[in-house]
Amino acid sequence: AVLLSDSASTGKSVLLDLLFGLRSPTRGFITINGASPRELRPRVLRHHVALIRTVEVFEGTIAENVAVGRPDVSTGVVREALALAGILEFVQILPHGIETRIDSSGHPLTTNQLRRLMLARAIAGKPRLMMIDGLLDSFSDDEIRKLVAWLAAAERPWTLILVSQRTYPRELGLRSVSLCPPTSQHSSPSFRTDNTNPGTRTVGENNSHGGDNHGR
Repeated sequence: AVLLSDSASTGKSVLLDLLFGLRSPTRGFITINGASPRELRPRVLRHHVALIRTVEVFEGTIAENVAVGRPDVSTGVVREALALAGILEFVQILPHGIETRIDSSGHPLTTNQLRRLMLARAIAGKPRLMMIDGLLDSFSDDEIRKLVAWLAAAERPWTLILVSQRTYPRELGLRSVSLCPPTSQHSSPSFRTDNTNPGTRTVGENNSHGGDNHGR
């Protein structure tokens, strides 16, 4: 698991956009298992890569908002994902449980419950790469510790990349990566790993240009 932590936010989000196929590098290249994200069909990429950045819900049931039309996400998978995200206990006390309808603003769920719903959606898809861009920053230290310890465990099917302005406990074993300032006004920030962790290396800078900012 990798933690991108710095006061600046633009460069970190650019890196996630590159991995999610929302931008293309103008210098160098980026690949996921040997394939460029921009060369993969969107449906294939979204199946293997999850980007959680903001709360995005639609009018429908809680179960529908977790499954988002994926035929392989059964009711059992929905319940398991909600439990792992720490929201199932609350959902079960609602009159209609996972079939409770929410509106486009997420009502009757609270903001933090909606953030957990986004986590459940990503967990249910069992991606190979999970990227969480600031979504956990509003949680308490104890909540973050529990969530990240589970998300970053070695037995998970995904590689985890976290973007945060919070400081995470070292016991979580995250590899910390910091932004290097851009070398010119035309370049993007580059990334360097924490020198305290063995086996780390610097990732060179990339210029990039954006695609449509959708499909996250």
